Amino acid sequence: MYAGMSVDSVIRDLTSKSDLPLASGPYAEIANAFTRQGIDFAFFVFTSRANSSCARTVSGVTTCQPTLEVYLKYNAELLATGVDPNDSNWSDKWAHTTTARNAANQVLRREGFGDDFVSEHTFIFLRSLERVAFQHIGCECREAVQDFIRTEAPGAMVSRVFWNGREYFAVMSDKDGYRRAKRAVKAKAAGVLRRILSDADPGSYCKSYDADLAFGVSGMDLFHVMREDVCP
Repeated sequence: MYAGMSVDSVIRDLTSKSDLPLASGPYAEIANAFTRQGIDFAFFVFTSRANSSCARTVSGVTTCQPTLEVYLKYNAELLATGVDPNDSNWSDKWAHTTTARNAANQVLRREGFGDDFVSEHTFIFLRSLERVAFQHIGCECREAVQDFIRTEAPGAMVSRVFWNGREYFAVMSDKDGYRRAKRAVKAKAAGVLRRILSDADPGSYCKSYDADLAFGVSGMDLFHVMREDVCP
């Protein structure tokens, strides 16, 4: 993730890594082709074969292939495709997979791009911009969540707050603080978290700000919590 950055800055960073620059003619042509095919998206990121780490086995030969990551605007739009968000269309189940691949290849061939960019086996991945934004905003709001806990449970010490994109996990310094904080914030947590997260999204990249808050105490096994944490 991107500490201290706005969502707009995160988007600029993502698109800057594309091997087809956002302001380029080929990018615009592919984007227009997608629009004509009824594909509603926020932006896409293209990675050439030379820079790709995604491989397919074709006729017994495994080689890296280009990737085209299509960022849909909202989680609901990604769910409507029928593609498992955790699969991201690795299995080519999206109805527009072949259409998107052919549209990109047609433009790239016409513009003189070679095999590094043109492939009948290009991966078409689906992402949700809302998911990216929500994960980032959640990271940026960890301090506000700590302040909320301290306000509701004066004297309770928060050692650290983790965020997995759906739930905050606050680690309290001792068992007394754990019990007091858990009891004090129970009734207010959902509404306060929703307000904290929505206030941090002036660009309205998210449609839902629902999040959970769980508690633990220093000394407990945090391996699972740390593994799911999406913050730097």
